[in-house]
Amino acid sequence: MPSRQSPSSQCTPPRSLPGATPSAVATDTSRRPSSRSQQPSRSRSSRTRASQVEHLRSTLAMLEDREESRREELDRYPVDVGDNDTDVTSTRSTFAAKDVFFMLLVVMKCGDTWDMLARIFRVKTPTFIKTITGFIEVVAPKLQEAWVASQLDDSSMRVLVTSGHTFQNFPCALYATNVTFQQSNRPSGSMAETMPFYSAKHKSYRFKVDVSVNPRGLAVNCTRHSRGNTADITMFRNNEAFHQSARRKADGDCRLADNGPLATDYPEEWAVLADKGYQGLGDNVRGIHPKKGNQLTPEDRRQNELISSDRVIVENFLGGCAVYGAFVRRNSAGVNRFMTTSSKYA
Repeated sequence: MPSRQSPSSQCTPPRSLPGATPSAVATDTSRRPSSRSQQPSRSRSSRTRASQVEHLRSTLAMLEDREESRREELDRYPVDVGDNDTDVTSTRSTFAAKDVFFMLLVVMKCGDTWDMLARIFRVKTPTFIKTITGFIEVVAPKLQEAWVASQLDDSSMRVLVTSGHTFQNFPCALYATNVTFQQSNRPSGSMAETMPFYSAKHKSYRFKVDVSVNPRGLAVNCTRHSRGNTADITMFRNNEAFHQSARRKADGDCRLADNGPLATDYPEEWAVLADKGYQGLGDNVRGIHPKKGNQLTPEDRRQNELISSDRVIVENFLGGCAVYGAFVRRNSAGVNRFMTTSSKYA
């Protein structure tokens, strides 16, 4: 009767080659599985490399197709757009320009988050953000020209003198300047990249702009925003081209009386009023600012009071901007990015 054996015991033992020792046969049999196991890994890695190369080629081909389509789209339009160059395939905005303008005023006044403001008008947040920011970029240059730059032409020294709107204590000053800020969140990046936006004086991250106001209480200039740790006098010097051209005396201004400070040092310029943060301004500009220090003479203290009394007009202007939402004391929708633009609505 045949004996019952397991299938493994019935396997034929490996044949040994003539003249080979048992140890050599065992070594040969132990090497065979390892060589077989390496073949699938090599083939798998080669297939992976091939797929990566194929994916890279397909991505490059897709980018080339996109570039060609963009060039074809740009070639469709001439440099000067006419009445017949309307693209009928483009989507039309669902909001009228007047509606977007009032939505913008709400954004600047409320100063809330984008989500809360979008819920007021029952609009999706991404659509609301794109609509408001795009509208600001379009109207900002026009508002700057109509409401700010034009005021400088209408507020020359001759006009101020004849209308009786000069500064009370320093009639030789054409306008007063000061900086204001907008608090913001901590910018992304390393410590070296974010610290320039940190104001050690206010203990927060901020943006700053320099605003110039004439004696009638109207802004005649507003700079682009700078980082929070930028000094006041540095912002003034960065905008020195405007200050030099705006304060230069016209041909007929030589007949006007000018008995103010630094008149002999700068006979061809009108003065500008500044605060204590502009120390050293009088070295190259006819700037009038209060003196710093605890041990001041009575004359210096009286001079500082007179300067502050005339400069209150720029402080009131910036305070009104904060009340009406042009500058808010907390981070809000759109104000950080368009801080310089929002100041023109005050």
